Amino acid sequence: MQKAAGEYASDMSLRVIDIPFDSTAEDFKQAVSFVKSTQYRYIFAIVEGAKDFNPLMIEAYNQGIAGTGKHNWFYSDSLSPNAVPGQTYEPNSPLHLATVGVSMLRAMPGLPGSQTYDALLEKWQELNNEEDIEYFVENKHPKHEPDYIGQPMDDAFFEDLRLVAPFLYDSTIAVGLAACNISSTSTDFFDGRTHYNQIVNTEFEGATGSIILDKGTGTRTPSSALFELVNYVQAPGKAENGELNIVPSNSYLFQNGQWNELTPMIFNDGTSDIQPGLPEITLDRNYIGTGLRVAGLVMCGIVLALCLGLGAFTIYHRNTRTIKASQPIFLLLLIGGIFLMGLSIIPLSFDDEIASDKGCSVACMAVPWLLCTGFSMSFAALSSKLRRINKLFNSASMRRSKLYEHMRCVLN
Repeated sequence: MQKAAGEYASDMSLRVIDIPFDSTAEDFKQAVSFVKSTQYRYIFAIVEGAKDFNPLMIEAYNQGIAGTGKHNWFYSDSLSPNAVPGQTYEPNSPLHLATVGVSMLRAMPGLPGSQTYDALLEKWQELNNEEDIEYFVENKHPKHEPDYIGQPMDDAFFEDLRLVAPFLYDSTIAVGLAACNISSTSTDFFDGRTHYNQIVNTEFEGATGSIILDKGTGTRTPSSALFELVNYVQAPGKAENGELNIVPSNSYLFQNGQWNELTPMIFNDGTSDIQPGLPEITLDRNYIGTGLRVAGLVMCGIVLALCLGLGAFTIYHRNTRTIKASQPIFLLLLIGGIFLMGLSIIPLSFDDEIASDKGCSVACMAVPWLLCTGFSMSFAALSSKLRRINKLFNSASMRRSKLYEHMRCVLN
């Protein structure tokens, strides 16, 4: 399966988990747990029959990956055609909810109405006579234990070809034609490798359609085979015991390399809408949010208001002894730097929840300019002040000297 997916569906991702043949409840639990961990919503299962189908679907329902309306289960034709419709279901039980919408992908043993299939069916039904039946039973029928009761060869036995007979017939014809082709071109004696090489190169119209084999693997090419997708849907009404029936519906036919719709596919959610293969991705854009934005802008307003108030106070009292001793120009530089740093909170409050991409770009570029410029102004003033004090206190002469404002600004 993985090899086929790599060749025919390279973008498909497959994860495989095995279920032992003699499976236990714990085996089903572990298998379903693994499937759940993949988060896949389209699940393909290969099981033997109802003995595996029922516990698998019930466990899948219990773990939340069946009966949800989002998960869809597909089975191979190893599942008996009667496994799903051959039982009744208690309404709204885990098995009922999980089974509705289940589908089976199975190979078709030919297409009724085609010339080769109808010819084989006609010859098969001609064997329904006493002479041929007696010959088969006496000479060809396997001998079993005396108490073994095989399928009776009655009218119902010869009514149709069932699933296996056409494939066995085409396989036998392929082996025979290959042997005849070798004998007609070389010799009557050949080994197995020669016979196999001739088989994979043999093409003919069989009961199951065109027989074309892959030269590399010996497997029949998908485009030459017939497949059908059987969808199991809930039947209207109830059975006599009040339980529900689930019946097959042929939804798609694969022929000549293409899928053709026969009837609408009904998924587990009761619709024909194709569900995503993986859970929807919830993108958390991590927006600032109204509350945090308001809180930041309020604090920004407090900082700006304090800076303006303190700046006005410094200018108004610049000639007083206390302010003059603190040097107004340094105080104003410090206040101006803090004002610019506080101003950077405003563009920091922008994101694409409230602004366009261009607006967010402008705000993003404004932040480092405001923040870095304000930081440089404030710490330039502080550094100059500290350098001046350090120079005075470490002076050997400690002579009084007068510094003008322009000298203080470039002292650092």
